[in-house]
Amino acid sequence: MNDILYHYTNNEALIEIVSNNCLRLGHFYYQNDPKELRYGFNLLLEHKDEIETICPDAKEYIETIAHETAQIYGIPIFTFSLSEKDDLLSQWRGYGRGNKSICIGFLKDNLIKVSETNKLIYIDLQKIIYNKDDQKKLLFDFFKEKDNQYKNTNAMLLNLLANQSNYSDIINILIKFKHHRWDEEQEWRLITSFENDSTVRFLGGSKWLKPYVDLKYEKIPISNIKIPHSGYENKNKSSIELLLKTIGKDDIDVDISEIPIVY
Repeated sequence: MNDILYHYTNNEALIEIVSNNCLRLGHFYYQNDPKELRYGFNLLLEHKDEIETICPDAKEYIETIAHETAQIYGIPIFTFSLSEKDDLLSQWRGYGRGNKSICIGFLKDNLIKVSETNKLIYIDLQKIIYNKDDQKKLLFDFFKEKDNQYKNTNAMLLNLLANQSNYSDIINILIKFKHHRWDEEQEWRLITSFENDSTVRFLGGSKWLKPYVDLKYEKIPISNIKIPHSGYENKNKSSIELLLKTIGKDDIDVDISEIPIVY
């Protein structure tokens, strides 16, 4: 079990994180690849008949959640992606670009120990599941539990199980699913939902506005920082060390990637 999880980003984000003791979590649907959540819905539909054998009363629930996507996507779930890998070539290339790339290591057990000033509904740290058989098992187990719940629920309440307020339980499962072709990332997700929309901010500069929230810590749980080879890696390293010293965080180690490729 990894004690440290890594977040690939750029040096502008590093400044915000270490200076403000907060992490920026993006609304899951409005991040770069909304098809990730669609993958989970498709898996649900693919095994609809098997699930209805396990839980006959789930038919309306499945059809509603799989097709009424506008309502589903409106649920404010915010995520922050991390990896078990601290020196992964695809991540260096995918995030930050060149000399701006940064890999920040976080103490895993401290990621959910946030400031009490955050008004959260919940917070969780989940390992992404890539194996399709494992994904199916989790879905089937969920609906076995639902079947027991439905058997003890009257008809009026049963109809209410297909509305938006009850989507979050299955969404919290689907959000952990990812296609197996991405398994080299060994991703984890910090997942949270806030009590009200007043904490939500927006970023422009993309094809659509991107909602985000700042998750605050008393002390950000950073263990170390790694940077790629860039042709300027030594100057980059010393400038980051100067930043850390300036804000009283010079106990954080800064290392250079072992991959001998200049980005």
